Amino acid sequence: MFTPKVDPRESVLENGFFLVLEGLDGCGKSTQHSLLKTSLASLPAGAHFFREPTARAAFEGWSREGARGTRPAPRAELDFFVEDRERHVRATLLPALRAGKFAVGDRYIVSNVCYQGALGIPPAEILAMNLRRELPWPDLTVVLDLEVGEALQRLEARRGASPLSLYEKKENLTKVKEILDSLSFLPGVRRVSAKRSPSEIHREIWDLAAEAVASKEKAFYRHRPQPARPEERPSAFFREGGEKRARERGERERGIFFSSF
Repeated sequence: MFTPKVDPRESVLENGFFLVLEGLDGCGKSTQHSLLKTSLASLPAGAHFFREPTARAAFEGWSREGARGTRPAPRAELDFFVEDRERHVRATLLPALRAGKFAVGDRYIVSNVCYQGALGIPPAEILAMNLRRELPWPDLTVVLDLEVGEALQRLEARRGASPLSLYEKKENLTKVKEILDSLSFLPGVRRVSAKRSPSEIHREIWDLAAEAVASKEKAFYRHRPQPARPEERPSAFFREGGEKRARERGERERGIFFSSF
């Protein structure tokens, strides 16, 4: 564990809600990102979804080069990710959060700390570099926890005959996992096992988000007037979604119970 030079808690915005999915390549982040996009489609406040890096063309070019065994210099790579993040935050993410929207990211600062930290740059330095730019810290960071061996199996099955990039090699993922496992002390970081079905993982993420939204909402309205229609608060949306899933799960279980006779 390292000690951050800047306290991430000072970078959590008061309004909006910011959730980030993190984890090794192959852990299922993209799948969960898509499931959340569907589940949050009717959220009254609206939602903003993004994947890092947002400059996909440049990164995909790097990935192709990585498959051939080359990769940018560590500092150049770090600068690319931080500058890409800052552009997106200023132009899109901050306005969305200040408007009270729900933002969901596929990778953010934690990935930066892990993947560029695996190149030998001190993780505390990477974290401080991001926070000094006043980039918002997520309210909830869900780490999809998966062992390196299983991540590699998934990646190899997905790639088929195509070679893995340098980012996806066992040596690199092992270093990334070591750093990732040391970050649980950061505010809002919760670990979720990625060894289950996508629907089971999605339910756990939803429940974690519901808990975090309710907690933030309670603090927000502590010294403010309550909304005229409490049912429009984000916590009500999550609670209703959770109750609906519980009913559906109960109906399925009752069906299994009665059909067993």
